[in-house]
Parts: sequence; C-alpha cells; structure tokens
Amino acid sequence: MTPDERHRRTQRLVVDGLAALLLLGVLGVSGPLGLGDPSSSPLAGVAAVLGALLLGVGVTVRRVLPAAALGLAWASTLVHMAGLLDASVLQLGLLLVLYGAARYGSRPVLLLSGLSVGAGALLAIAYLLLIGSWVVSGVRSQAPSTAVVQLLITTVVLVVVLAVPWLLGLLGRTAATAKETRLRQAEAEREARRSQQIADLSAQRTALARDVHDIVGHSLAVIIAQAESVRFLYEREPDAVLAAVDTIAGTARRSLTDVRRVLERTTDLDAPEATASMTLDDLDRLIDDVAAARPALVRGEHGPRRALPADAAGVAYRVTQELLTNALKHGDRSGELRLDRYWTAEALVIVVRNAVATGAPAQEAGSASGSGGQGVPGMRSRLAEVGGSLEMELVEGTMTGRASIPLPVSTEGAA
Repeated sequence: MTPDERHRRTQRLVVDGLAALLLLGVLGVSGPLGLGDPSSSPLAGVAAVLGALLLGVGVTVRRVLPAAALGLAWASTLVHMAGLLDASVLQLGLLLVLYGAARYGSRPVLLLSGLSVGAGALLAIAYLLLIGSWVVSGVRSQAPSTAVVQLLITTVVLVVVLAVPWLLGLLGRTAATAKETRLRQAEAEREARRSQQIADLSAQRTALARDVHDIVGHSLAVIIAQAESVRFLYEREPDAVLAAVDTIAGTARRSLTDVRRVLERTTDLDAPEATASMTLDDLDRLIDDVAAARPALVRGEHGPRRALPADAAGVAYRVTQELLTNALKHGDRSGELRLDRYWTAEALVIVVRNAVATGAPAQEAGSASGSGGQGVPGMRSRLAEVGGSLEMELVEGTMTGRASIPLPVSTEGAA
C-alpha cells in the first residue's frame, strides 16, 4: 500500500467514524424512537446498545471494509430482532452501509448487498408484523382486502427505501469505473507516445550511424584511391596529379557538408533525411568522383531515364554510394569495375560488378547472404523502406550487387 493509499484510508475511517458518532448521538437524544424502546426489558436494553455499537462500527468501516460493514449490519439487525425491539432511527445506518457496499465493495459484496435489499425488506415486514410494530399498526385494523393492499404498499416503500442508497452506490461505482477506464486509457496513450518517441529516437540514431558510415566510408575510399594513384602519376603525369588532388579536396568538402547536414538533422526528429534532396545529378556527380579515382570504371545506362521521387532518389544515391565504396575498398584495382542502371516501367535496377582483390575475405567483400560488411545491412534497410530489394553474389572472383528500387507508374519525364 502506497503512502497516498494509507492516507486516503485513514481519512475515510476518520470521516466515517465521525458519521457513526453523529448517528449514535442522534439515537441518544431520540428516546425510545432512537433505539426501539430498550426500556421494555433488560434484554432489550442490552440488544439496543449492542446493535447500535455493531452498526456504528459498520458505518465507520463501510468504505474501507465494505464486506465487514455488510456483515456487521446484518449482525446488528439480528441482535435488534433478538431483543424484540421496534423499528427505530438506528436503521438509518443500514442505508449508509448499503451505499458503501454497492459503491466500494467487490463484485461478491455488490451481489450480496443487492440480495440484502430484497431479503432484508421481506424479513423486516415479517418481523414488524410479528411484534405488532407501529409501522404496520394500521394493517390489523383494516378489512382483509384493504390490509393486503396496505401491506403491499408498505413492503414496496420499504424496498424502495433500501434500494435507493444501493442504486446510488451502484451509480457511483459505475461512474468511478468509467473514470478509471478513461485514466488508464489516457495513461496507455501517454505510454504509447513515450514508446513511439523512444522508437523514433532509436531510429534516428540508427539512421545517423548509417548515413555517417555511408558518407565517411565512401569519401575515404575515394580519397585513398586517389592518394594511391598520385604515387604512380607524380613523375609521368603532373596534370593528373593535380586533378587527383582536386578530387581529394572536393570529395573531402562534400563529405564534410554531408556529415554536417546529417548532424543538423539530429536536432529535429521531424526534419527530412539528409538524402531527401538528392537528385540524379547528385548521383551522376558521385559516379564521376569514383570514375576519377578509378578511370577504369565502365558505366552503362539502359532505357530512358525517369524522374525519381525524393525518397527513391535518396535511396538510389546512398545504395550506389555504398556499392561503389565496397568496390573501391575490396575490389581489384587492376580488374574491371562496372556500373549499370536499368530503367524499366516498374523499377530502377542498379548493378555494380567488380573483381574482388586476391585474398580479400568474402565477409569484407560482401556475400549473397548479406551478412558481411556494415554497409550491406544498411543498404537492405534503406531499400526495404521504399519496397526495394538487394542481391549480393560472389561468383568466381566477381562480386555483383543488384539493387532494385520500385518506381511509381505515373512518374514520367527525364530527370
């Protein structure tokens, strides 16, 4: 039990205890009507006091222990009957107990309290007739037919008197349940929003790591390839050396710009991905950079070029970047490197083939299963976001990467 629950429990006991004392005080000043004329016999006096105490305790615990309160109410009633006491103000406490049982009790207590309304009314009528109570004093003096009608009316009134507090308690119980349901639903919605925010942050971190890997990995691969070529071109082709140095500088600058763009995106979860503004012209410049590092790059364009949606263009850029990066890092510099783009009505298919360097582990070069290299899972993830697919195949020293990017049927026109 939490401190708040203990405080609320104590508060209820104090308030209901004061209500019980008030009830006993009313009984004390009500004379015979208050306790049902206990002066008729010593047994009646004991029954009156004991019944009042039992009902007082029941009223005190009616919200904290509704089952016990209902039992004490029945015990008080039976003691009252054992003393042959008449109807009195004491029975008003029963109404408070019935309300508490319906409002705060468990389902069994709710059911038992509802049954107590009917059973208590019938038992009370029978008892009052037995002792000749003032409540039914007019029944015996009436004609039989009139007496029956009056008795039925008295029974109905008694049932209504007992049922009203029980129904009010049931109404309060229903309202409290509805409120609790709304609160739980609101809490569940808040928890769902928090979970979604955590998932968004996790996806943001994953996308950040993936973008930085693609940008830095590709840039370093191009820079390394260009730097290695400088050693062979320094004496024979000075102009080529300058071109290689320019390519290195340009690649580094673009890489820095791309990384800055990615890092700026992390400050705003709703910001578009860094690749959202990529176009086919950016993709062509990317391929030109690789061609500068690997003059042996062979390019092929099959079918009419088509405009790409922003998300598809971004994926095409990053996937091509990663496929070429893998080729530069793990490919045989003396072997063929080929890039083909196939434009169809349904998709853009990008195919990169390169000879794998002798002794390069298949795990680094990539594999058909996609388990090798950090970039392969990233490419698969990017393609999956737009409904695309990736196939990696290593056959007789040649690595083939085939990426398929679906295109909308309505997309037309050259990029």
